Amino acid sequence: MRDGSRMGYDSLKLRKGFVQYENGFSKDEKAVYSWGRRIMGANPATFRVLSRAFVTDGNHVWNHIGKVKDADPTTFAACDSGEGNHWGTGYGKDANSVFFSPGDLRARRVVKADTRTFRSCGDTCLVGYDDYFTFAQGSSIPKAKRKGWRYLSYSYSRDEKAIFYLNSRVEGADLESFEVVPVFSSHKIGPAPLARDRNHYYWCDEIIDNDEFGAKFWIRYAVVSDPDDMPPIARKLGWELENPIVGRK
Repeated sequence: MRDGSRMGYDSLKLRKGFVQYENGFSKDEKAVYSWGRRIMGANPATFRVLSRAFVTDGNHVWNHIGKVKDADPTTFAACDSGEGNHWGTGYGKDANSVFFSPGDLRARRVVKADTRTFRSCGDTCLVGYDDYFTFAQGSSIPKAKRKGWRYLSYSYSRDEKAIFYLNSRVEGADLESFEVVPVFSSHKIGPAPLARDRNHYYWCDEIIDNDEFGAKFWIRYAVVSDPDDMPPIARKLGWELENPIVGRK
């Protein structure tokens, strides 16, 4: 949207040169805004979007909530595209530190992260790693061993001994047969992830074999080809998979 001086945006009159960005930031010739709230000190002439989570004007770096403390704007770059329907989550880094934007809070420095080797896993923009540690939501993953660690998808990861969902170990998961199950969603931000192995069904890090609430989630969103591929409680209750993609082989 440009030159929207005759339109309104969050009860504000739009000035000449107004530009709306996909991540909720906007600017006109005199100011920069985050969801209609003016960002004090931001220069609209040099303002640019780095990701859904981070923006800069060359003098400072911001997320939706405020200025990123101690970030070096001259070397700062986004590590992923950022994710989120409203508040952007994601990683960024400069020459000295790695930062994580949790979305609805100020971005924070990722302790222990090596800025030279850090990488975001993209996908949900919540998990990352460097040559020495693994991270989820801006914190190191407890008990995860960097040697042999690899990212799966939908915020699941594994090392040589365990499966993890974000910062939590998935108790009881079978390493050999564990697999993440695609979920159906008509929105960019999908529902919470699902997984299974030869012994159990999972919703995030919880076993849902006999959990009606979790089983209902599986019934509604799991993308599987076998109509009987569902938690035991769902089969016992005679439920049917609701996803229209299910059943196509």
